[in-house]
Amino acid sequence: MHPFDFATTGLVSLISAVVFTTYYALRPLLLGRIKLNHHQQLVQALKLTEQLANFIVPELAVMTELDNVGRKAEAIRFITAKLNEQGITVKAATVSAAVENAYQVYKHVTNGDQHNL
Repeated sequence: MHPFDFATTGLVSLISAVVFTTYYALRPLLLGRIKLNHHQQLVQALKLTEQLANFIVPELAVMTELDNVGRKAEAIRFITAKLNEQGITVKAATVSAAVENAYQVYKHVTNGDQHNL
């Protein structure tokens, strides 16, 4: 029997115990941080979607060559393209809701265009 067998085994056990204990102690903190980062990215994506909708809706609302459905479709296409350029993916329903909200604000709050999107 080699004299370092028990010492080596004890050292390996100690290192393993420290690694596993550290992992299980830090895991919840790391998962919480990842969740927080994901939430912050989602909030930023939604803010950008809203800003783009508020920008494009007044521009499209006065275009007489497009009908109401065409204006809304063009707004959704524009916003989706701009978001994709930034590497951001947002569901079409979310973009559609942002466009509709921006139009309602434009129409009722700022007394803008009286057309429907």
